[in-house]
Amino acid sequence: MIMTKQQIFLMVRKNICDLLNIKPDLVNMNSNLQYDLGADSLDELQLLYQLESKLHYGPNQYLLDNAENEKTFFAKPTVGTIVDIIYKNEISRDAINKRNMVLQQSANNQR
Repeated sequence: MIMTKQQIFLMVRKNICDLLNIKPDLVNMNSNLQYDLGADSLDELQLLYQLESKLHYGPNQYLLDNAENEKTFFAKPTVGTIVDIIYKNEISRDAINKRNMVLQQSANNQR
């Protein structure tokens, strides 16, 4: 089951607040990590690693899993950008999981 954008936002906001030691009411979808929230590039990377860990990404699985996501994130590092990237990844992961379940069921039925 994939998370809603609201659920993702709440998770991202909590991680940002914990990392930067700021109050939740300062963080919204349009907040720029650098200009509005005071994050530096190391904070951004640490946030990405924390989110990947919370989302149970395995080895060689990354939020910025392709050039488009990476370019989008670093060009406009806003909370909304992070939420959108996670949401797209969750949809993709859900589709892969469903496909794998169908393949597994098919293999089991052939036995």
